[in-house]
Amino acid sequence: MAAPTNEELLLIKKFRESLHDLKLTEEESSDMQLVRWIR
Repeated sequence: MAAPTNEELLLIKKFRESLHDLKLTEEESSDMQLVRWIR
């Protein structure tokens, strides 16, 4: 998978804030996993 773009990195930050109450594992909350949700 391609590295996240600068725009996606900003979205990841916002997305992570929205998901904080889900208690995701470290792997599930990694940048690459969150990018998969965004893409």
